[in-house]
Amino acid sequence: MWSALKPGRRPPDDEIFSMIANSTAIPNGWLGLDIGPTTAQDFQAALEHCRAMYWRGPMGVDEYPQFAKGTHELLHFLIRLRRKRSDLLVVCDGHVMPA
Repeated sequence: MWSALKPGRRPPDDEIFSMIANSTAIPNGWLGLDIGPTTAQDFQAALEHCRAMYWRGPMGVDEYPQFAKGTHELLHFLIRLRRKRSDLLVVCDGHVMPA
């Protein structure tokens, strides 16, 4: 799943129209700019038992709050997971840290 945005000039935040669509069903003229809830759950399931993770950049276009949800959701999942498991190592680059 992706959050999508119709491309063009950068609209003000209150004028952004978004939708959640399967990655194979993003309408023509729209862009996939963030992971959706299903993909976030898939990432969480895949990372549940990992021992180390290198995170290279945000999940979406985090300059827009509407498209930073996937990054924030994964970040909060990893925080909860780290609190449960002291053996988890997460390394992030500078693009994830502002999230």
